[in-house]
Amino acid sequence: MAPNNDRIWKSLLLMIFVSTGLFMWNAHRQRVGKTLQTIPSDLARLSTQAIKVINTTDHNPSRPSTGHWKGRNADLPNSNISLSNVSFDRSVTTLKRESLNHPRESWKRFPYPLDTDMVELVRKLRSNMAVKESPIFQYQYKFSYHPVHNCMEGSLLFIFLIKSAAGHFERRKAIRETWASSELMTKHNFIRMFLVGSPEKQLEMSDLRDEHEHHRDLIIMSFRENYYNNTLKTIGAIHWTVQHCNRSKFVVFVDDDMLIFTTRLVDFLKFNATLPNFFGGAIQLHKPQRFRKSKWYVSPQDYPHDTYPPMPSAAFMIMTMNFVIDLHFASQYTKKFIYDDCYLGILAYKLRVTPVSIHSVKIGLLSKKSIVFKYEARSLLAAHGYSPSLLRITWRIL
Repeated sequence: MAPNNDRIWKSLLLMIFVSTGLFMWNAHRQRVGKTLQTIPSDLARLSTQAIKVINTTDHNPSRPSTGHWKGRNADLPNSNISLSNVSFDRSVTTLKRESLNHPRESWKRFPYPLDTDMVELVRKLRSNMAVKESPIFQYQYKFSYHPVHNCMEGSLLFIFLIKSAAGHFERRKAIRETWASSELMTKHNFIRMFLVGSPEKQLEMSDLRDEHEHHRDLIIMSFRENYYNNTLKTIGAIHWTVQHCNRSKFVVFVDDDMLIFTTRLVDFLKFNATLPNFFGGAIQLHKPQRFRKSKWYVSPQDYPHDTYPPMPSAAFMIMTMNFVIDLHFASQYTKKFIYDDCYLGILAYKLRVTPVSIHSVKIGLLSKKSIVFKYEARSLLAAHGYSPSLLRITWRIL
């Protein structure tokens, strides 16, 4: 009898244990359920207001009022109100001061040729003063372009410098039909220029020249088109801008697979028009790839440090013209680096300019979920990874 009693007691204890667990689990699910029930309604409300915001900004853009910034972020407000009633957590004056802070304490020592006081060197060069240093990265490639009337007369709000490739005809066509259309350029006082290298195939070069003559918005550079020449493309565009189109307030570097919310970008730039050295985007913290077979391999000889300075993703970068001019001079006295975003991060570090994080730049597509899509569409400046067809479809939905 004793063994049977033991089994009965054990069974009863097990049943009590399981019942208690199930009771606690159901109670937890009910609490979570009540919380989650409020989320769809909140998102639906945000989505409805998002459509109103999008329609308002597309047809009746308004400049945000003065306010405050949050940390070193530089986003348009993620709120349920129109862009004309924004609220930030820090003043523009504070951001202006912080953007010039040098993060020396986190790097200890960061020599990269030339190891000199780049701020002082650039100051002298901008003042046409003699310097003892000699250039180590002299840009020797040529540009083929049509003079841009708006660059020579008047003052632009910004320039879209769109990094493309010689064969990306369809991508450029889609961009001209959507976020950088002639209608939007006239309305918001900006221009677009596509940056391409020279293709190897003669037929492709012939097609590129025809496109060049028809649209007059290409800068064709004399180096061969390939991924590892992106630094030449970016620095070449900086030199071209300083020499031929330096009356713009901002320069916006963009890849040709981006979706840009143009009207919202215009509001963002107008609000930040007083900043002297602004360099912002989706900030990345990367280490050099030491695996020899990797596409992004960097040898210790080329870059001896174990991490890169903070940098925006090269897919979308905003710069003030003042900072672009500093880059124009600093790059000539800084050893060339194979990756353009890393190189710009190095230059910014040498110039003591801290890149600003813009969280409303998404390195990825908008969500496929309807409610989340509408929520993102109301708050982002840019998203990444769009084919020509997807760009057109998304633009029509917006």
